[in-house]
Amino acid sequence: MNIEKYRKHLAPLKLGKDKEEKVIRFIHAIMEEFVSVAFGKHPVQQAVDEKQRKSLQKQGSVLDSKDHKTAQHIEKDAATRWDR
Repeated sequence: MNIEKYRKHLAPLKLGKDKEEKVIRFIHAIMEEFVSVAFGKHPVQQAVDEKQRKSLQKQGSVLDSKDHKTAQHIEKDAATRWDR
């Protein structure tokens, strides 16, 4: 990154060279983060994708409630009650 290219934008603030560099690097890091998130390259997104690829468990058999009923059982119970 060319820090000198961006110093002119901070010159009116008279921060001093060290603070200008810190501000420029900080803003650059923020912008990198936004771009990473926008294009699905954020570490959290990568971890979630990896977890989904490794998951062998079907979504319908995930425990959803304190009494350990699965989502499938809850749907069946609801359908049974509705039919009555």
